[in-house]
Amino acid sequence: ENNYKINHIFEPMNKKIFVKLLINDFRFILMNNLGLNVSFYKDKKTDLYVAKPKNSKELYFFDSENNLPKNAVKYSIFRKNTFLYYEDFNSEIPKIIRLQHKNVKFKMDMEFVK
Repeated sequence: ENNYKINHIFEPMNKKIFVKLLINDFRFILMNNLGLNVSFYKDKKTDLYVAKPKNSKELYFFDSENNLPKNAVKYSIFRKNTFLYYEDFNSEIPKIIRLQHKNVKFKMDMEFVK
């Protein structure tokens, strides 16, 4: 949960601030904040289940039919600044995960590879 290991990183990306951003993004993608202190409710507009970890500025949205993750949002002090989308599921594993930052020009698309 608090440990990480960098096997390889491109030299232009090997900056302390960018590495920290990547670490936080992967924690967000892997839902590390979802633990015992989570509030759940159903969003009336979208008909999705919402998980809100306490003391966190993250919201995770789950499909109400199959309970698979659909998307997630991370808030800054004033606005939504990070968006996460899980797409095209194979069983319970998303084939595509998209992450996009609004306050930083950074977007990451990951595809499942066999």
